[in-house]
Amino acid sequence: MTMSVLSLACIPEIRLTDKGLVDCLNFKFVDLIAEKPDAK
Repeated sequence: MTMSVLSLACIPEIRLTDKGLVDCLNFKFVDLIAEKPDAK
């Protein structure tokens, strides 16, 4: 079974799969929700 991916024109290092977003440089899944940075 092959993994089908769609490249994103705005971010070429990230691919969209049926499992979620994949960082192709580090071969890890990308979280869809980013944490809010602490305001100081």
